[in-house]
Amino acid sequence: ADLDWLERSGLARCVTELYEQRTFIIGICGGYQMLGKGIEDPEGVESPVSYRQGLRLLPVSTVFLPTKDTHQVKGDVVAHSGLLSEAGEMHFEGYEIHMGRTKCDEGSAFRILERSGQACEVPDGCLDASGRVLGTYIHGLFHNRELRRAILRHIARSKDRLLDFASVDQRRDSGYDKLADLIRQSLRMDFIYAITGLKRRLKR
Repeated sequence: ADLDWLERSGLARCVTELYEQRTFIIGICGGYQMLGKGIEDPEGVESPVSYRQGLRLLPVSTVFLPTKDTHQVKGDVVAHSGLLSEAGEMHFEGYEIHMGRTKCDEGSAFRILERSGQACEVPDGCLDASGRVLGTYIHGLFHNRELRRAILRHIARSKDRLLDFASVDQRRDSGYDKLADLIRQSLRMDFIYAITGLKRRLKR
């Protein structure tokens, strides 16, 4: 149904046109499935339609199953090209929540090493030959700061730009300091320290 909606709304055409213009595309979970060659639903888990062609931007195929995978996961990046060229061997944490099983015809992008606290070694995701299209089942992938920054650095460099994350950190810290000062000015901090049993640290 989501693929049908993408077609009707014109977004499917927009995505493929952007791909042809060398735009980077990342799909997570259902987005990952839809970027593939097709989705099979032999048991009618999602709809009465047994097969639907995907956007065909990734060399993957998906089969829906009646059981849902829900796991907290930890793993490593295994692809070393394109969007992940600066993220090789980086560690990540995230979670899975999906009903499909997706097979990648080429090498996987990630390797899950722990699922719900249990050791494992499960391939995940796919990076296309151009290195511009990435798909994965891992939600929360971009909460991993170093991995997120590695991907952003690659995108920036492909456009002959550099990202200065040091200045980003400085601006963020400055924002936290301003927020802390506002709280101190707006609340009875002595009273708050007293009822929490915390000791106030004096500024040097």
